[in-house]
This record gives sequence, structure tokens and C-alpha cells, in this order.
Amino acid sequence: ALAGSASETPLQQDLLEQLFPLFISGDSPGSTALLLRLWPLQPAAIMRAMAQLHRAQPQSILRLLDLAQSCNALEQVLRLSAYSFTIDLATLAQRKDLIEVEPWLVECLRRDKEHAFLKAVLDYLRDKLLGPSARSAVASSATNLNVLSLDTAAVFF
Repeated sequence: ALAGSASETPLQQDLLEQLFPLFISGDSPGSTALLLRLWPLQPAAIMRAMAQLHRAQPQSILRLLDLAQSCNALEQVLRLSAYSFTIDLATLAQRKDLIEVEPWLVECLRRDKEHAFLKAVLDYLRDKLLGPSARSAVASSATNLNVLSLDTAAVFF
């Protein structure tokens, strides 16, 4: 069954969640080639693993952007609801002139009926501009790679 489909079994989901981060982290030879072949078959599982890797290793954002580009899936990945990941990815993509963050931000805010994205943006800005210690002790334990440029920060305001 395809990942993310109704017929995906818990065992399949567990296996994919255990294996894909190993390949996405880029530690194994040929991992990018394998992921490119698997993308058409399991895009939801790969995107889930990308968000999972970002939660565990925020400094992996450059690798994750490269992977999204390699799969020609940056727009699709930026639609994920793993907002801390997608905001980080969008700001890095802006710095590399791959997207314009303002239209992306407006679209995300338009779709945000529950205000979860807005809260994530505020948390992201607080972390990047004031440091993770401005939030909670739990958030400050993660390695913080600041990809937010002043120009991009201005778009958020």
C-alpha cells in the first residue's frame, strides 16, 4: 500500500519511519539515487521522514532542501503541515532564490483556518530573532541553524 493511504498498515508505516530517515540523512552511499527512485512510489513517506529528520536534526535543512529540489518537489514539500520544517525550508529556499517567501506565506495564512501556521510563524520568529531560550527549555535543546535573513524576516513583518 502507498504510504499515507488508508490501506497503509501500521507495520509498513513503522518500517518506513525507521528506514527513510537513514537514507534522507545522506549517510549511506547512493541514498539520493534510491530516494529519487522511491519518490514516485512513496512521496508521502519520504516527506514524513524529511519532517521527522528536521525535528531530530534541524541542521539537516540544507540536505533536505537539496533532496526536495532533486525530486522536483519543493512546492509539494512546502505544503506539509510540519510548519517548523516548512518555514525553515521556505526561508532557506528564499535565501537561495528558489522561491519568493511572501506569496508562499500569504497562501499558507489563507489556508490556515485553525491558526496553527500563524502560531508556528510566531514561534519561528521568536526562536530565530530572540533565540530558542525565549521559548521553552525543551525547544532550546535542539541545535539551531539560523537560516532567516534580515530581508526574509522583514517579509514576515
